[in-house]
Order: sequence, then structure tokens, then C-alpha cells
Amino acid sequence: MKKTLLALAVVASAVVSGSALASDWTDNQPAGDIPIGGTIDAPVVHWQWKTGDGLSSFANSTAQISGNVLNITVADDQPFLAGRFNEAYKGSLIGASLIPKVVMTSYDGTEITPEFTSATNMNITVKVKNSADGSNLGTLSVPLTFSAAVAAIYPNSSDDNGVASITAGGTGAMLEGLVKPGQMSDVNIATKWSGIPVTEMISYVQKIYPGVNIQQDGGYYNFNDLNHGNYVKSDHAFYFVYGSGIPANSTLVMHLDGDVSSHTEWVAPVTVTVSYS
Repeated sequence: MKKTLLALAVVASAVVSGSALASDWTDNQPAGDIPIGGTIDAPVVHWQWKTGDGLSSFANSTAQISGNVLNITVADDQPFLAGRFNEAYKGSLIGASLIPKVVMTSYDGTEITPEFTSATNMNITVKVKNSADGSNLGTLSVPLTFSAAVAAIYPNSSDDNGVASITAGGTGAMLEGLVKPGQMSDVNIATKWSGIPVTEMISYVQKIYPGVNIQQDGGYYNFNDLNHGNYVKSDHAFYFVYGSGIPANSTLVMHLDGDVSSHTEWVAPVTVTVSYS
């Protein structure tokens, strides 16, 4: 048995060795060049998005309606919308189709304008319809906490390397429509709702600059103005995350257009449309 196995091993070795010289034999001189080559790929960096899925099973009673107002308690944390880069990006952000602008609309196409109540809180008002016949029932006020963060490496300025909050949301700037313009975000809120921890954010930018030290520094980076150097420098490496959600024990407030006295199934879908520049 051992001899049989050994013989098979030798035959297999001979086949592999012979396959390394696959071209035909030629007389006197080799026929042509010896091909050596391959490919080098650049990762295609883009935004990835994820929506919450735990907001469609609320159960209430008509007895809870007072003055055509229904208060709906959200018992647990509920993610709403999260975004992230699929990979870190090095280069100018201008013209790279990586600057998202987000528009939210109700079921009838009506645009939802966020009411920013602080740097990390907003309310959105969504139209509600009857699932059975599509008729409008009223509006639903949804409170959200939100934030964005970035991991950044500045190869010529190591003191600026870090994972930090950002200012964004200005006209044409990063995350327009999702954050309060010019207000500093909060890393902890961004990582909570996006599900991307700081250590993972760091790992992405360190793929571009291996071995470069980076840590959370508690500062912020300016992305509110397209003229800022953060948008145009070609050697900076960035990895962005965004997250929003409804904190536990929050209240959704439904304002009804009329009386609801029987079993009614309702929906208040939010359509999210993202464009890039």
C-alpha cells in the first residue's frame, strides 16, 4: 500500500512539473517572449445603506386615541437609516460621486423636511394612509437621533489622524438632508446606529496607510463647506459612517384627520432617495 501511494505521488509530481513548460519545443532559439503579467485593481469605493425593519408592527387601541391624537410608544431602540463607505477612500472627494444628498418622501411623493432640534436630534413628519383603501389618515411625527463620523489619515500631519465627529450637511456638502448643517456630530451616536465600531473604522483607513497610528481624538473634521481642504486634498484617506434611529421609550405621535372607531391597518412608509456628486 505504501508503494502504491508513493507511485501515485510521483506520477502526480511529474504531471505538475511538465505543465510548467506548456509551450512547444522550438529549434535553436526560444519562440517569442516569456509572458509575465497580471492585474492591479483599485477598489471601487461607494456608499452602502441599510434601513430599519422593526417599525411595522405597532399595535394600539382606539381607546388610546384622544382628540384625534394617538401616542405610540417605541419600547426598544429601533434603527432607522444607516450608511457607510464600503472601503476607505484616498483622493479628492470632489467629482468622485461620494458626496450623498438624501431626500425623504411620504407615500404620495410629498417631500419630508427634517426638523433639526439639535446637533443630533430631529423630527420628521410622515403621511399615514389606510392600508385597505389607500386613503389618507393623517400624519406621524417620528423623533430620531442621528450622527456621522469619519476615520481619517493625513499622511503629512500625523497629529490630525483620528476617528472623530464631523460638521456637514451644507448645500451640496456631505450628507445634505441627513444632518444639521454646520453642527458637530457625535461619534458614539454614529457608531451605535450604524453598527460600525471605531476599531473597524480604523482598520479601513489603515488598509491604505498600513502601520499609521490613529485613535479617537474627540475633535471634529469640517465637511460642511465644499471649499474646505478635506474635499480636495489627494492624499487624505477617509472612511465615513452615518446612523439614525429611534431611541427606546420614545413616542411617535399620530395626528388623525378624523375619527377611527374600528380595526384599521395603517402604514407610513418613508422613501429614501440618494443622489451623489
